[in-house]
Amino acid sequence: MFIPSIKLKGAQAAINNMGMLPSRHSVIMENLVKRCGELILERSQVYVPVNKGRLKASGHVEVYRKGFQTVVHVVYDTPYAIYVHENTNSYHAPPTSAKFLTIAISETKAERERLLRYKYSVHVGAF
Repeated sequence: MFIPSIKLKGAQAAINNMGMLPSRHSVIMENLVKRCGELILERSQVYVPVNKGRLKASGHVEVYRKGFQTVVHVVYDTPYAIYVHENTNSYHAPPTSAKFLTIAISETKAERERLLRYKYSVHVGAF
C-alpha cells in the first residue's frame, strides 16, 4: 500500500497560535484538510496509469484525527501501486505518468493554499 501524506504547516500553525479552538472550528479545519486531499486525488486520477483500471479505482482519501491535528492520506492501495508510482523507466501513455501523486501534489499546491486561506478566514478569522 502506498500512502503519501501531506502536512499543511500553515493551517496547523494557525491552530497552534490560536490555542484551543471550539469544536465547530476543528470540524471546519478537518473538512478543509480533507478537501485538500480530495483535490490531490482528483488531479492524480488524470495521471495515474491505467492498464485494467484497478490502480485508478483504488484511489481514495483517508482522514485521521488526533486531538486537534488532522492528517490526510491520499491512498492507492493495490499491491503494485508503489512500483507504478516509482518506476520512471516504464512507458505511460500521455497524460498518465509515473510519480502521478507527486505531480498532483505540485499542481494543486496553489489551489490548496487559496482554499485554506479563504475558507479559514471566512469561518475562523484572518489568516
